Parts: sequence; structure tokens; C-alpha cells
Amino acid sequence: MKRFFLSTVMVIGFCAFCSAQNSQANPKAVKATVAITEEDGYKEVKMEELSTTVQEAIKNNYAGLKIAKLAYNAEKKLTKVTFLTLTGEEKVVILDAEGKEYKE
Repeated sequence: MKRFFLSTVMVIGFCAFCSAQNSQANPKAVKATVAITEEDGYKEVKMEELSTTVQEAIKNNYAGLKIAKLAYNAEKKLTKVTFLTLTGEEKVVILDAEGKEYKE
């Protein structure tokens, strides 16, 4: 009985160790994504940090789409919004300071 208990504890410990290593790999991928975003002048922001005009434009014009990322370029005063569509695809929209769609 002791061996069974000890074996079970060892297996659970091994699984926890493997799981912990997998979860450490994901933050590295996220950091790489953020670095790419910052290269083109955009910095990741939260919805509350955007102007009320841009916030309202996002809520009214893109209702039903889930926001994956928000990034802001202070030099150009542009907001890059990455949405996830219902099919799981990413859709990127760039908005100007007035909340209108901007084409680069």
C-alpha cells in the first residue's frame, strides 16, 4: 500500500513538473508578439486608456467581435485594434483619433 501511494505521488509530481514547463513557454511567445507591435510604433494599451471617441467607435461599429489586442501609436495618433471573428480569424482595424477607419 505504501508503494502504491508513493508511486502515485511521484506520477502526480512528474505531471505537475511537465505542466509547469509548458506554461513557461507561452510568456516568451507573448513577449515576441509585443516586441513586433512596438517596432512599428504601436504600444499595447487598455481600452480605458483610449479616448472616449475611439472607445465608442469600437463599441458601436464592431459589436459582437472580441478584442484580442489594442495598440496605440502616439506619433501618428492611431489605434490598432485586433479582433477575433466568430470563425476564430484575426481582423486588424486601424482607427484615427476621431474613431474613423484609417488605411495605411
